[in-house]
Order: sequence, then C-alpha cells, then structure tokens
Amino acid sequence: MFTKTCKRCSKTKPIEQFYKNKETVDGRHSHCAECSKAIARDRRIQNPIAAKESQRRAHLKSTFGITFEEYEALFTGQKGVCAICGKPPDYKRLAVDHDHTTDRVRGLLCQQCNTGIGLLGDSSELLEKALAYLNQQ
Repeated sequence: MFTKTCKRCSKTKPIEQFYKNKETVDGRHSHCAECSKAIARDRRIQNPIAAKESQRRAHLKSTFGITFEEYEALFTGQKGVCAICGKPPDYKRLAVDHDHTTDRVRGLLCQQCNTGIGLLGDSSELLEKALAYLNQQ
C-alpha cells in the first residue's frame, strides 16, 4: 500500500485519500481529500461571488457546451430579453434553450417560455395544436 504525506495537515495517509492529478509525478494532489475540501470550502466562504461564477461557468460548459462568454454574446445578441416573448428576465437568468436531440443551443428563454416549450416536448406539432386551440371561438 502506497502512502503520501499531506502538505497541509502533515499526516501520512493512503494514496487513495488524495485526489488524482495528471500533472504531478505521482499522479495525486499534494493535499489529502479532506484538506482539499476544507481549502475549497474556505475559498467559497471568502469569495462567494467568485465561487458562484465558477459554478455557473462549469455548468454552462458541461451541460450545454458553451462558455460564459458565449452565453453573454447570446444575451447581448438578444438584447437581454427572451427569444420568444421578448421580456427581460425577472428574478432568474435567461435559460439556455437547446435541442434535446442534437444538443444545439437555440437561444435564451425566460423561465415561463422555457417551461412551456419543455412541457410540450419541444414539439412544433403540439405547439401548432395548442395555437389552434387558443384561436378557437
């Protein structure tokens, strides 16, 4: 069993208690997992705005494959309003709308419009039926 000494707490622990890091010689971080979590927690407490922004950036990249800058470009291109109803966001950011089949980003929508087309299963056929229903007398 291999061991390593943590640079923060100075305890010698099994190598499995250190997160992986391809950039180091031994392939593990210099701080044990417990200390790494404490360091991350302290950073979030000291700078909650930066932590939130970092989470948002990671979410955009992993979920939609776009950067924060690409989101901002979409937002600016839409003049800060929903691509469907044209209203600015109220209490939440505009949601990233994407095709669930191709994962292609279509635009930014307010929560109501995003929920509406989501509940219709992103189906233009259902949307047309709903429109015909609303136009009945």
